[in-house]
Amino acid sequence: MLKLMSFAAVALSTSAFAGTPVASPEVVKQLQGMNEADCVASKAGDFEAYLKTLAPEYVQVTADGTRTSRAQIVAEHAKNPKGDKVTACSTQVDKVVQAGPHYYLYGTYKQEGLDSSSQAVYHLTERMRDTWRQEGGVWLQEESRGYEMTLEENGKVKHIGPGNAGK
Repeated sequence: MLKLMSFAAVALSTSAFAGTPVASPEVVKQLQGMNEADCVASKAGDFEAYLKTLAPEYVQVTADGTRTSRAQIVAEHAKNPKGDKVTACSTQVDKVVQAGPHYYLYGTYKQEGLDSSSQAVYHLTERMRDTWRQEGGVWLQEESRGYEMTLEENGKVKHIGPGNAGK
């Protein structure tokens, strides 16, 4: 089964929330670099580089409500160290807002590759929000939350989320 790992997100600093601070251009640039580095690591199968970006309390919540902790991600990787073969990935972020030490990045994540368990070629598109904080000069991701997902595996399309939930 495809294990969804929405890697780091990028940022455009516009806010739909009146009075909510937007990320500075420097923060946007830093998070853009994080996203690009995570995509390179994903395509190279460099799990350790990805893991370094996750806060100890990290949790991933997919569009179907599945919750996966950092510890569960590590355990799953130990069982299947090669994981899925990612051939392409990108993030388009619609907005970034700051609330205290947290940066909320909203956008669309896309990933293509080969599912390691089923050998299915897949194309994933997910509307998401990632939560980041900076600690000691290092960016850490606290949460990745998917709101809507379309997954195509070997020509079969599955959509989860608003509009066509469960199709």
